[in-house]
Amino acid sequence: MPPDDLLRWSSNGVRVRTWQAQQQTAHLTPMRQPGALRRNDVDEIIDALVVADVTGAVTSAIGPFEEQIFLDAGFVVHERLLLLRHSLDDVDEPPTTSMRRASRRDHDMVLHVDGLAFQDFWKLDDAGLSDAISATPHSRFRVSEEGEITGYAITGRAGSAGFLQRLAVHPGHQGRSIGRALVLDGLHWLKRRHATHALVNTQMQNTRATELYERVGFRREPHDLTVLRWGEVQ
Repeated sequence: MPPDDLLRWSSNGVRVRTWQAQQQTAHLTPMRQPGALRRNDVDEIIDALVVADVTGAVTSAIGPFEEQIFLDAGFVVHERLLLLRHSLDDVDEPPTTSMRRASRRDHDMVLHVDGLAFQDFWKLDDAGLSDAISATPHSRFRVSEEGEITGYAITGRAGSAGFLQRLAVHPGHQGRSIGRALVLDGLHWLKRRHATHALVNTQMQNTRATELYERVGFRREPHDLTVLRWGEVQ
């Protein structure tokens, strides 16, 4: 790991980043295939975080196998998330709305909308937004705009798999099909590029988002995802 940047490295198949610009909290993302992570891998990462004076860590949304590994290493469940899947066999046409490709100059306004749409724990900072855009080999970053940015979506593709990485709509513009338009735009993009399915996760109590996803054709998967934490997390 670089000695001058302890919160931007990878070890044992886990990517480590700073969590929401909080230097004392790490964000851990397993990068290996499910089943490849081992308890010793997580123990070694915790030891490295302690050496770096990091006091807490949060995982990305992970599946049941990885969850048990982190639990065995001393993590606790922070929140469980619904996982939904769209087969992309039949995708509705998006409603007509003013939408365009996002650029780097939009990041500040996009983060402003994101901050209004999500609770503090789930808000993105600039590094988190960049990670969401680059999480897959191919991505589509779109904003809805009516004089100002009213919402945005990041859709990713890795081979035949698609991912709705992030969706946010300004609270003052909700209820106007902006979210639906952004989701369907991403699904059409995935289908045109021969993806076979798309996945999205959301908080279990976020019934508004769940209902939106189910209306456009997502269906709940039999297993959930989990975000876990270790140590002190703000």
